[in-house]
Amino acid sequence: MSEDASQACEQSPAVMQHNLKILRKRRGWRLQDAAEAFGLSSKGYEKIESGERRLSADRISQAAQIYGVALSEIISASHEIPVVGTVSHGGTVHYASSGDINCVAPRPNDATSETVALLVDKGVSVPGIAIENYFIYHDEKRVGVPSEHLEKLCFVQIEGGDILIRRIYPGSSPDVFDLVGMGFETLRDKRVAWSALMTWLKPR
Repeated sequence: MSEDASQACEQSPAVMQHNLKILRKRRGWRLQDAAEAFGLSSKGYEKIESGERRLSADRISQAAQIYGVALSEIISASHEIPVVGTVSHGGTVHYASSGDINCVAPRPNDATSETVALLVDKGVSVPGIAIENYFIYHDEKRVGVPSEHLEKLCFVQIEGGDILIRRIYPGSSPDVFDLVGMGFETLRDKRVAWSALMTWLKPR
């Protein structure tokens, strides 16, 4: 075990989890593929990427060897963000199964450990927001609609329905909302399971 790996254990676990996810996606590996390389069960490896299991110094060294990278690529803040899904016609969002999208996006300067990106599908335009081959970013998913999400562009999960990119306004009662998108019909009085602020756009 190297001294650098030992010191790395003091680094932010969120940074290292994020970097492992990026390195896995670069390889086009599923969680199961990475688990086999690490000699772990799928559930055991998933706990590392989700933060339920902290990386030991030995695991940090092992990760660098498996992915063929310097320790710095495991322990330092990455310049990339995982791409977790796509945006299709109507501003409809589709989150992918792990490993289904083999690409990463540039990291915004103000990105957090919760920041992810989605890629606008070929031939798709989200009026007033982005066109095909743009990355659209969002941060943490929050239950319902916090006050700071009102009148802002958000990723919105309609209860029992689609995930859309829309601007959120108060509805006819406190527990429902109007979802407005340029060029789309306004969806009125919808219950929202969760919302996440749209934070950045970047062409691929």
